[in-house]
Amino acid sequence: MIDLVIRLRRFKSRKSLDRVAPRMLDRASSAGLQEELKVIAAIDHRKAEIAAGRHYDAGKVPMTAWALVD
Repeated sequence: MIDLVIRLRRFKSRKSLDRVAPRMLDRASSAGLQEELKVIAAIDHRKAEIAAGRHYDAGKVPMTAWALVD
């Protein structure tokens, strides 16, 4: 997941992330459930980072940042 989060950090806005996310999920779903879950987790992680305005380590997003994600 760490490499996916790093790749997703090039998207600076939620709008650009939302544009790319469906394509990433389509590719991941063809690779299997585990890969799809990793992509979903990385996308959600990046959404929390964008909402909070800062970067977090993978798996270390505080609850206050999750509250900002809709």
